[in-house]
Amino acid sequence: MLAIATQALATTVTPTIVSVTGNTNGYINLTGSTTVAVAGTFTASSTASTTITTLFTAFNFTATSTGSIIMGNEGTYTININASGLPEGAVNVYTTAKTGSDTISATTSATTVTKDVTPPTLSNITMYSNNSASTTIAKVGDTVALTATSSETIASPTVTFNKGGSVTVSNPASNGWKSTAVMGSSDTSGLITFNMSFSDSAGNAGIATTTLNNGVATYYYTAPTFSLTGSNPLSCLIRTACADPSATAVDSRGISVTLSTLSNVSTSSIGRYTISYGGVDAAGNAATSTRDVYVAPKGGTVTTNTNVTTTISTTTTTTDNSSSGSTTVTSNPVIVTSNPVTTQVVTNSEVPVTVINVSGVANAITKQLKNGVSNAGVKLLQVLLAKDKTIYPEGYITGHFGNLTQKAVQRFQEKYNIVSKGQAGYGQVGPKTKAKLIEIYGE
Repeated sequence: MLAIATQALATTVTPTIVSVTGNTNGYINLTGSTTVAVAGTFTASSTASTTITTLFTAFNFTATSTGSIIMGNEGTYTININASGLPEGAVNVYTTAKTGSDTISATTSATTVTKDVTPPTLSNITMYSNNSASTTIAKVGDTVALTATSSETIASPTVTFNKGGSVTVSNPASNGWKSTAVMGSSDTSGLITFNMSFSDSAGNAGIATTTLNNGVATYYYTAPTFSLTGSNPLSCLIRTACADPSATAVDSRGISVTLSTLSNVSTSSIGRYTISYGGVDAAGNAATSTRDVYVAPKGGTVTTNTNVTTTISTTTTTTDNSSSGSTTVTSNPVIVTSNPVTTQVVTNSEVPVTVINVSGVANAITKQLKNGVSNAGVKLLQVLLAKDKTIYPEGYITGHFGNLTQKAVQRFQEKYNIVSKGQAGYGQVGPKTKAKLIEIYGE
């Protein structure tokens, strides 16, 4: 009998890619998963060994990984390849399969995984506030925002501010981020700093940043600080002109704040009165301070806030029926405490206390000041010079530019090398001396 050789027909294997895995976001990097796993299924009519070949292509790069599976008519496969051998960017994955020595194979359509080993970066980092006066300053209740643009898709960044409450992070644009915080009453004055850490979808960490790309950091202001010049309380004589020694105020940066007097007092009646001062800093923080004024009779004094205590002893007489007669009993003394002086805020002007509006140097000193001049600018000049006892030890705040004030100006000019004895302007406040006053004490 003639032997007939038989040969199995080549069988076409049709593989299917179930998944191509980098990480859950479809990205791979060298700091996370270092392998790419390709999982799929196939069907075949042969029970012979089936070879599954996974082909990776990216640009002009190819890499293959081959594994054999011996199963029945269908089966599953998983093939891994080291991601360090793949280029960065989109990687197209194909799978081919053949059974035994079959030369006919089937190939899947492309499935993509992305390799990313480049850390993300941030740009356009800008800070600003919703303060009505300026976006570079803030006060209690203002919202400070930090915006940035990422170089690629990133996870929600972690952002902290050194002032304000908790930070809220939002993603108003595809790669645009905004972080906000509301300033609180417990915050201290100073620059608002931040820290932002972030990473991309592949897990690559960006360099945490604390630096702005645009503009300047927002400055947080607390309420202005007052300083009353002269005595508090102030003693005045009835129906006699009595000058208010004035007050000064500085903001959180030590710059002068323009003040206004909120109430005047009169010396027409003996008693205790109050002068109130108010000021608002650049951020809109309002603050007030007060001075007590005691108006006394001429040649006398006025009672201050000291409580007056009066002791009254009461005596009662009782009579018993004994042979000794009447018995006198003195009860415990009655203590009466009162405060005869009432605080008043008045606006009558029979003989008013002279009150000035204390302004900054730039606004108050508008003309040259020299011996013989009397105005509010001279008064502010005296207030400032009196801060340094080596320059103006007498410290008189009169509003009149006399010999003592002239000598104080000369000492100021010599100390700061503005002008020397014998030179023009010595002992007078002109542009150069005014500029130095602004430099030291603020505008």
